[in-house]
Amino acid sequence: MERPYELIFILKPDVDEDISKVIIQKITDIVKKYKGEISSVDDWGKRKLAYPIQKLNEGRYIFVKLSSPSDTIREIERLLRVNENVIRCMTVKAVTRKASQPQKEEQKDTSEVLTDEGGVE
Repeated sequence: MERPYELIFILKPDVDEDISKVIIQKITDIVKKYKGEISSVDDWGKRKLAYPIQKLNEGRYIFVKLSSPSDTIREIERLLRVNENVIRCMTVKAVTRKASQPQKEEQKDTSEVLTDEGGVE
């Protein structure tokens, strides 16, 4: 069963663009092996980290949207954890928005109101 995921990983800031392409290619190969698909890959470039990681203050962010079975995610995260150029990675299930259902019209109050004289108003 394929599910949509969002993967973001941070590379060391001095990593060459060729190395990042190799890592992205390995991720693509894993996704294809498990019969999933990648919808987009965005290189956000170097950004300041919120806090130092491995004595680094900057990192190169890569964002990937993909759809695949959960086995794929385990394999991708294993690959990224053992790579010395990756300092952090995180994968989350993407939120899918279903078409909003039409809201039910508010029911009109059709109850009768009795007057003091006992009649109906």
